[in-house]
Amino acid sequence: MVMFMKTTIILRDDLYSLLIRLYGPRGISKAINDFVGREILKKRRSMFKADPTLKTFAREEDEHDRFS
Repeated sequence: MVMFMKTTIILRDDLYSLLIRLYGPRGISKAINDFVGREILKKRRSMFKADPTLKTFAREEDEHDRFS
């Protein structure tokens, strides 16, 4: 279950006008949650540019693979 917190943010006038025009006065919170959540919760990459959430798997080797 997701809980919501009420907060106050300060927006530039032009951004506020654009948000009202695009999402309506009742859709601003959802739009901001979507934008901020997407940016903050991006998949983090390791220094080798691999996604650390990927699962590794053990390679099944048999006698022929080891010394070929």
